Amino acid sequence: MSELKFPAGYIFGDNGEYMILRSTPLNKDVSNTFAEVYLAVKAKVRKKFAVKVLRPSVIREFDRVVDDFQAEIKMLMNLNHRYVIKIEDFGTIVDANDMPSFYLITEYIPNGNILNKAYSFNKLMNFGIQICEGIKFLHKNKIIHRDIKPDNILVQEKKMVKIVDFGVAKFYSNDDMVSSIVGAPAYAAPEQIGKSRQITTQVDIYSLGKTIYSMITKIVPEPGGQITKLPDKYSDFPWYERLSKIIKKSTETDPATRYKNINELESDLNKLHQKVKNLKSRRKINRSTRKFAKRIFIFLLLIMILMAGYSFRDEALKLYQKFKGIKIVKSDEEKREIFVQKGFELFDLGPDEYNDARKVLERAAKEKPDDPRIYPYLGEIYSELGMRVKSITAWEIAVKLNPDNLDYKKNLGKAYLKAGIYNEAIRIWKDVLDKEPNNESIKNLILITEKEIYMNYEK
Repeated sequence: MSELKFPAGYIFGDNGEYMILRSTPLNKDVSNTFAEVYLAVKAKVRKKFAVKVLRPSVIREFDRVVDDFQAEIKMLMNLNHRYVIKIEDFGTIVDANDMPSFYLITEYIPNGNILNKAYSFNKLMNFGIQICEGIKFLHKNKIIHRDIKPDNILVQEKKMVKIVDFGVAKFYSNDDMVSSIVGAPAYAAPEQIGKSRQITTQVDIYSLGKTIYSMITKIVPEPGGQITKLPDKYSDFPWYERLSKIIKKSTETDPATRYKNINELESDLNKLHQKVKNLKSRRKINRSTRKFAKRIFIFLLLIMILMAGYSFRDEALKLYQKFKGIKIVKSDEEKREIFVQKGFELFDLGPDEYNDARKVLERAAKEKPDDPRIYPYLGEIYSELGMRVKSITAWEIAVKLNPDNLDYKKNLGKAYLKAGIYNEAIRIWKDVLDKEPNNESIKNLILITEKEIYMNYEK
């Protein structure tokens, strides 16, 4: 519940230059946050800004750090980097209920955080490299962010990221020590938890490793510990092994065995990004080369036909027609298999090619409706593209064609869950538990789903 009251049109600032545009905070759930964020406009420049106002209860609890907070903000305002949110202004504010607080004015990024939309693998790698650049700039200026997580990585116009929220940032020295938990538990490094643990730039490397994991999987990692690999469902992608190693090294529980600095992590991400781009380019070049070769051959045949005498022309025309229609030489089964393999190949290139993979595999499903290999791929693709009903249908067919495959049943349950069909999800997962009674992940999914049903019932 909001502690502050700012009606639309509320004027504030040293010279009354800012105006609140909406009475409701931009961050919907403010109960577990340090601040409430509002949308405002600066009249002179007619530009929108985000206004972060510290919650009064936080100020009362941590009033001893207010002076340090203001001193740090003054220094942060002098920093300027394309991938770090720009702090425009700060000061004191009193809301409509005469509740005093502190405000911070930053750029307004309307597209939300990095998990709000689906991006291709190449785009996510590009974002990861941008985050490294931003963190490298902070570290160069002796700032540890301490709270790197998806919520604090905003996307500006789908082109670049902005690292935000320096509420827990701290200028560091060689003997910097803290005695409290700082940052989100799911992304906080082990040394951030507990007393008298030395905090270095390594904590941002750990948090970024977990953030990249969430960027790829959309999964919130378990607090603490190391992520050793990506989920098995990504194992067929060409980047699986290499990215798993990067995340594993970033999230080592011992800071000494992590990347020594953010430059090393950025270097590995760059190499992986380039490798995947080259793989994609080679496949496109190979397709283009084959098309070009075919056109050249047809062109030469036409030249031969024009130059040849009538006696040879008929034979040349037959040869031309045979080459042009070369696909008819293949059997129906061979043609169907081409569609299947082409779909798998596109799927392996990652989310950027999912829509093309979907079209090819849908064609393959029409040609080979009983092929059990097709539907798990379609189920994954439909899920990633947000086509929930089609995802359910694909997984239902996969289960029907492979009734003993428990992984397919698990995924069918997840498809039901995403679509809000909770009872069917539970029914499917209980069927899995009959076969695997000790499967803890399925038990947890059932508990989460039952809780969701209860919450909806309460509403």
